[in-house]
Parts: sequence; structure tokens; C-alpha cells
Amino acid sequence: MKSFGKFLLIGLALLASVTAGAEPGSFDHNPTASRARHGERLLEERLTALHQALKLTTAQEADWNAWAAKVRETKRMKKEARPDRETLKTLPAPERLDRMLAFAKEKQAYLEEVLAATKTFYATLTPEQRKTFDDLTPFGERAPAWMRHGSPRHPSTP
Repeated sequence: MKSFGKFLLIGLALLASVTAGAEPGSFDHNPTASRARHGERLLEERLTALHQALKLTTAQEADWNAWAAKVRETKRMKKEARPDRETLKTLPAPERLDRMLAFAKEKQAYLEEVLAATKTFYATLTPEQRKTFDDLTPFGERAPAWMRHGSPRHPSTP
């Protein structure tokens, strides 16, 4: 019994030292929130890289800001409109499909808004900038491989 007490004290001491050095909230693992932060960070990195590659003039900056703001807003609105999976699981199949269809229609509306903003911004670009924009946006020649050829979960067909 004495050895068990020693092991217990040593274990608690180790646990206390590990948790004392941890950041607050670091043990709260929320994969959805983590993916959301990662997605936001990735979007900002891509927008920054595209902005630098375009080498915009000061006259084009306002159009860039409007376009980038629309892209960010659309991403946020899509995320907020996404149906809750747990709620969907409890619905009967026809209602679940109705909700999924409504979400798909909302997503299409967001894409149409981004398309309109992209056409407006694209019209302000020079031919060289358009080539860069075409190459670095999804499905472009120099876009990351997963944007050109599908994702690991959904590979494209040859």
C-alpha cells in the first residue's frame, strides 16, 4: 500500500507540472473550431500571396479590397448557414434532404455573389495580372495541386 501512495504522489506531481506549463484552454480540443481557424488562416494566406503576386497599382487597391472583403464575407456566411449535423441526423429523410437542398441553393447564391465581385475586380486587371489571377485561383495552372486535381478525399479522374 505504501508503494501505491508513492506512485500516486509522483503521478500527481508530474501531472501538476505538465498542466502548469500548458496554455489556458489547450486541453479543450474542439476539432470543428480548430478546422475553422485553420480554414480562416489558409484563406488569409492565399489572399496575401495572390495580392503580392498581382502587384496591384494604388488605383486597383480599392477594387482588391472590395473583392477580398466579398470573398471573406461569403466564406463567413457559408459557414454560418451550414446545417448542424446533429440536428440533421434527427430529422426524417425527406426533411433532411430539404435542408440539404436549401443549403446547396444558399451556397450557389454565395458563389454567384463572388462571381459578380470577381468579374468587377477582374475587369480592372491588366492582361499580365489576369494571367497571374487565373493561375493562382482555384483550378489555375499554378494553384496548389489539390485545387487543380481534386482533394485527397475526392481525387479527380484522369
